Amino acid sequence: MDLPVHFNLKKPDPGENYHLLWGKAPAATLTKKELKALLGVVPAVRDIHGAAYPIIQLEIRLERKNRTRRVAGPPKWNREMKRLVLRARPRDRLTLRAFIQVRARILSVERSWTLRR
Repeated sequence: MDLPVHFNLKKPDPGENYHLLWGKAPAATLTKKELKALLGVVPAVRDIHGAAYPIIQLEIRLERKNRTRRVAGPPKWNREMKRLVLRARPRDRLTLRAFIQVRARILSVERSWTLRR
């Protein structure tokens, strides 16, 4: 019996080749003290070769239980962004999403942390 071979080529996500760096933020969790220290640092986006890309827009999302708050703005921290980040409590999920332009495409690169005590 001959069965047809079905396959699909997976299109790679272009955002996977870029990483969002935010000071010396640890990989998965942050404390409130570390979070306050990071507010003075502007996030950066680098590719796998280490080249830096300018951030067009920065979005901050804070998830608590079933509520989500989101603030978007310029790549530098403004008052509204800082206020949202400082409202974070333990077990909240903080996500930074940066939009960059690579050639003619706009890509989003994001990174998330869970807050701990």
